Amino acid sequence: MLEMAGCAVPDHEGRLLLVHRNTRRFQHWEFPGGKPDPDENVYETAIRETEEETDLPVAIIRKLVVCEFVQDEQTARYSLFLARTLDIRMVPVPMESDTHDAVDYFSPEEMRYIPHSLSVEHILATMERENVTIPILTAHGLQRAS
Repeated sequence: MLEMAGCAVPDHEGRLLLVHRNTRRFQHWEFPGGKPDPDENVYETAIRETEEETDLPVAIIRKLVVCEFVQDEQTARYSLFLARTLDIRMVPVPMESDTHDAVDYFSPEEMRYIPHSLSVEHILATMERENVTIPILTAHGLQRAS
């Protein structure tokens, strides 16, 4: 099984950060994330990949969802973590120009209408099935459900 992990980083409106993959094979929006390096757990993967792809230092708050799906005849398990930025003054930017060309925030509802990855499709379905809500993170670090 292919393990993958990423972060759902909400803004002050409860929208989630996505990166736009623009390669020959894929042109879609996805959560910042990817595959673990050797000897790396999914928490470490989610943090590293988010920082590498968006230049945002993040801390994980909690696991949001885990979903499994088949892509390219291989079963993938994607662990998505709710995370917060460690520096609210920083603005996310696409850091891997050979892979990603944009970053932006979208509500889960908006995500349904933009070209998105298979992982986003399954994450949204799992969130809906499990009735997962996205908290809004205030400048003081407090949370309230959206």
